[in-house]
Amino acid sequence: MAGPRTATDRVVPATVYERREPDSAGEDGAYLTMSGQALADLDTLGVGVTLRATGLPVHTISMTTDGRSRRAPLTPVDGIGHHHFWRRDLIGALHRRCRKLGATIVHGATATAVDTSPDGARLHTADGRVVDSDVLVGCDGMPSIVRGEIIVGPTGPVYDDQVVLYGHHTGIPGHTDPEPGLLSFFRHAEHTFGILDGGGTGTFWFARLTRPALPPGRRRPAHLAGLDARADRRIPRPGPRRPPHLEATPTIFACNADRVPDLPSWVINGP
Repeated sequence: MAGPRTATDRVVPATVYERREPDSAGEDGAYLTMSGQALADLDTLGVGVTLRATGLPVHTISMTTDGRSRRAPLTPVDGIGHHHFWRRDLIGALHRRCRKLGATIVHGATATAVDTSPDGARLHTADGRVVDSDVLVGCDGMPSIVRGEIIVGPTGPVYDDQVVLYGHHTGIPGHTDPEPGLLSFFRHAEHTFGILDGGGTGTFWFARLTRPALPPGRRRPAHLAGLDARADRRIPRPGPRRPPHLEATPTIFACNADRVPDLPSWVINGP
């Protein structure tokens, strides 16, 4: 995505290259967590404040394995902390701002490469276009449709033998999280459950389950029938500290998990 240099710079031409077609069905589940630095950079495009109002704040990450928990605080940048977003909110805010600035929006563009240098960045698209702009904003999250292609190789992602279910709901009556902004991971055997409570603004959760990969498909196919039963066994069930997140979620997304072997593992240090 290419945009203007600043929020008030109306003389620099801007073009938005969006991979997704307008109102693409079934692709609104992608999400990402952005650092305070990234949000501060987006403030120069005039969308950072809007995004912070729609996202869920994240101030600490916690990992619990075999009853032992470790925590890591996330350091704010210029007073701006990490936030968790649905991709549609991020792209929507950028679209509205760029339209206001008179930008051209091109849909159906797939980025194939980004060249970076001390002088800037250059974006290559699948149809042969080369975008050389002052500002490039790229975002990628977990897709809500099952990946139809796994790139196998020393530098590409490979299937990680797990399927991820995830979703978002607006809250559960009678449940108040004791620490909003805490992104918690609970690992049980080879399965992982994660949850982020926004303190009344919404709740995001996911369940990463070990199982064979799901075939490609944009709609919920018959081979997902047994997946809910598996999730019912692995996702923490209702109880004094385990509210029914699965039951409260109107739309549940699924995708095959992958990993990039070349990337180092992130380890949470501390007590």
